[in-house]
Amino acid sequence: MTDRNQMPQEFFDRTSSQLLIKPEPQYLYAEMMLKALSADLPIPDEMGHPGRVLSGVGADYSNDGGNYMIEPDGISEKVFAGEVDFVGEPGHTVRFNRPVFRDTTYTIASRTVAQGKTISTTPIKVGSEQTSLTLQRFAGPYDADASDIGPLGLDNLDTQVGIHKASKIAGMHLSRDFHKFLDGVGTTLLDQGAALYPDGLTADNDFTSPRPLDYAFMSKVERIMDDANLPVLPDGKRLFVLPPAGAEAMKLDRQYTLLSMVHPKLNALFPTTYLTSVGKFHVFQSTTLSKPANTSSIPVYRGHAIAPGALGVGMGKKPTVAFSNDDNYGITAKVIWMAFMAFGLFDSSFIYTPRFTSISGA
Repeated sequence: MTDRNQMPQEFFDRTSSQLLIKPEPQYLYAEMMLKALSADLPIPDEMGHPGRVLSGVGADYSNDGGNYMIEPDGISEKVFAGEVDFVGEPGHTVRFNRPVFRDTTYTIASRTVAQGKTISTTPIKVGSEQTSLTLQRFAGPYDADASDIGPLGLDNLDTQVGIHKASKIAGMHLSRDFHKFLDGVGTTLLDQGAALYPDGLTADNDFTSPRPLDYAFMSKVERIMDDANLPVLPDGKRLFVLPPAGAEAMKLDRQYTLLSMVHPKLNALFPTTYLTSVGKFHVFQSTTLSKPANTSSIPVYRGHAIAPGALGVGMGKKPTVAFSNDDNYGITAKVIWMAFMAFGLFDSSFIYTPRFTSISGA
């Protein structure tokens, strides 16, 4: 018989140039940072030093949804304040002052100046506090085996015979690593906000049964932020970022479904992460939020309720793909991404981390 088993020499498998989609998070906080800075990591078509560049032949290598729209949206630049441009300015650190108000007595009796009373001539002190952003150099990807930053390598022979273009393959991995790094930075900073719990609970370990997010809890968070006089966006709202488990619970909450509405512009600018607007919140979804398990082995999700001005981000120069001088006479191009950036938590009191479980508690 002339089949594969009898005559394997007559048959061979081939790989299609069509690239299948790999599910990836949208990295909401990375997107907002880059929108605030009006920047992204540009991926060159050729990689390597002049005269030794490698590009390769073959089909494109693209995972749909990997590029962010940098168009200003009225939210990102308020949450991740991106006014700090270190280019051409002296020093690595920029400091910011914030007033500290002194509360005293505000009664009629305490402020009445009676006839013949002498007003004190001793000046009262006013207070101020300070926070800062420090410019640092960041790079990636990270080599877990070597516990250090390590490059991707492009071989000048193999790039000429591959199915997909080698520079595009390297570019996708660099871009994904860069965006995931920024998103992780944003999540880590925002997790420092004060924890808020459903009524009757005061700690993560108090969750012994499912306590999913609901509209009553969201309203409680809104009221606490209002009581703290936290600022709002120009449209009078703040941000509430929740995981899919929180979005699932809210869809089953009748009050939420009745009161929420879609903001068309935000829906266009954040097509995969913006959900609805309700009360004083624009509600977004992120699949990269923290959910550590407590002592009862119940994952406790940490949402983020964010007032504008909570975080700062700065940039020394545009992120770039950098090439190593060690290319073995042009045989192997070694590439990393590099960025001169600054990240900081301007005021942790502008952030709360509502805690809740999924509907099932699993």
